[in-house]
Amino acid sequence: MKNLLIVSGLAVLFACPALAREWQCVPSVFALRQHQEIWGQQVIEEQERPAIGREGTVQYRLWANPETRAWSLSGTLDSMTCYLGGGNDYGSVTISLLLDGQPEGEEI
Repeated sequence: MKNLLIVSGLAVLFACPALAREWQCVPSVFALRQHQEIWGQQVIEEQERPAIGREGTVQYRLWANPETRAWSLSGTLDSMTCYLGGGNDYGSVTISLLLDGQPEGEEI
């Protein structure tokens, strides 16, 4: 269910840029600074997927802070990056698990 909400939210977000503010979206250059300098996070996984409902490719990034183990997921399209979720203890978190509900490489 959580995965469906994330994917559905992305479809609406990238189809309607005016809603970006409600999804905590900022220009990509600011998102990079926020993750690295403010939250102390670094990219631990990247994945590209086709945009839903429009042309283009969404660049998903899974970020994590090695000291606090806090993680966050972002999606970037057309130089706008949106914060999609986050949590603690990133040890077993992957982009595929968050978006598809399955570990990377594992087939349904």
